[in-house]
Amino acid sequence: MSLIDILSPNRILLRPNCGSKEELLAIMVTRIAEGFPGAEFVDQRALLQAVLDRENQLSTGLQDGIAIPHGMIGQDIDTVGALAIIPQGLEFASMDGQPAVFVLMLLFADNESGRAQHLGLLAETVESFTNAQIRRALLGAASPEDVWRGLFGSRFQ
Repeated sequence: MSLIDILSPNRILLRPNCGSKEELLAIMVTRIAEGFPGAEFVDQRALLQAVLDRENQLSTGLQDGIAIPHGMIGQDIDTVGALAIIPQGLEFASMDGQPAVFVLMLLFADNESGRAQHLGLLAETVESFTNAQIRRALLGAASPEDVWRGLFGSRFQ
């Protein structure tokens, strides 16, 4: 499983209007939930609570403007993600004290498959978002499709 498998342009938020980490996380959960088959039956509060519970254990704000909030869900779901790009940054209690610019939310099923995908996707995220060429492309993006192309390049066909 790779980022290209769990992220789609409709779950990419450019310059979301939010004033706090918690508000951003709620917006991202809503965007993810809207894409679920049977979305009307998705418990958005449970999804958000899983992410907030993990965030309360230890902030997922890393360094270099990267944050990867994530949660394990007690439902059998396919791993899914949403990306927010906040050029001005957002306070995220990051390890280096800098605001988060690239926020990738990941939701995994709390089962063997979800746990197996967890660390690999976290590593791929860090590798992608520390690449200077990718960072420039994403910050200059005018649309979610531009972000998609910046992340996945030739794989976007």
